[in-house]
Amino acid sequence: MQICPNCSYKIPSDAVYCPRCRVKLDEWRDYIKRLREWEQEVADSRQAGTKQRPQQQSYRDDYYDLTRRR
Repeated sequence: MQICPNCSYKIPSDAVYCPRCRVKLDEWRDYIKRLREWEQEVADSRQAGTKQRPQQQSYRDDYYDLTRRR
């Protein structure tokens, strides 16, 4: 099962043309594949970036910390 990138119509995976909008699907398969890979790379880099970055404390954190003795 695949979805037409032009009209979002569900069609069998072995179809060459979309029955609704008549777009040729072979041309889109590589594009969609590369797009999904790129989206995954971006998501992975965002997750890696948030884990590596240490959390910085500001002076307000110390000021409003109720457990800190003054």
